[in-house]
Amino acid sequence: MARPRAASDEQIIEAADHLAAEKGWRTVYAKAVHEHMNVGGSLSTFTKVISAWRATKQEEEGDVEAPANEVVEDRASIIDEGLTSIAGALKAMRTAVTDEIDRAVADERKKSDRIRADERDLHEKQIAQLTATIDAISAENDGLATEAQEESTRADNAEDELQRVTARTEDQAGEIQRLAQKIKDDNATREALKSEIEALQKSALDLQAVSDAAVKKAEDRADQAWSRMDALEQRLAPVIDLPRPKDKP
Repeated sequence: MARPRAASDEQIIEAADHLAAEKGWRTVYAKAVHEHMNVGGSLSTFTKVISAWRATKQEEEGDVEAPANEVVEDRASIIDEGLTSIAGALKAMRTAVTDEIDRAVADERKKSDRIRADERDLHEKQIAQLTATIDAISAENDGLATEAQEESTRADNAEDELQRVTARTEDQAGEIQRLAQKIKDDNATREALKSEIEALQKSALDLQAVSDAAVKKAEDRADQAWSRMDALEQRLAPVIDLPRPKDKP
């Protein structure tokens, strides 16, 4: 809670008289009055008023010189006032420094926030660009994967076709080998038949020669038989009237 407003000189003197009535005016000093009143105002103001009030009390009693403890108290009040002023100045300085630090921190925080916001915007733009690039690469990879799958399917189909062609080629090679063997066998058979034909032709020629010789021999024998028959007929003609034989074949 804040202290009340500063006290007037009359209020300070009234408070001093009240304390003096209890303990005597010599025990009343500015600091004690200030603490008793618990009001605003600087301690130096209380010291001036109370010093004048104490001087009046001294004159009333004819006490010209102030006691040593009063001098000490005055000096202590002055020192206390100085310390209070220094403390107030330090407090004000600390407040000013704190405010300046708070302003500097706030400015730095604003700058940091702006920098972070700029960096965040930049990062978001970079992330968006990277995301778009990744999406494009992913789409391209998907296309390449589809194309690779199609190529793999075509390769599988080509491999199947190659296997079928290879099988047909092997079958054709076997057929060719079989035909080649058949041709070889046919050639051997043809050569054997040719040799057999040649042998038969030779045998036929030999038989023809033998037949020709037999025919020639038979013809010679026939000629000889006709010749003997003619001779016989000629010998018998005078004896037996025989018809004339036809010409010999």
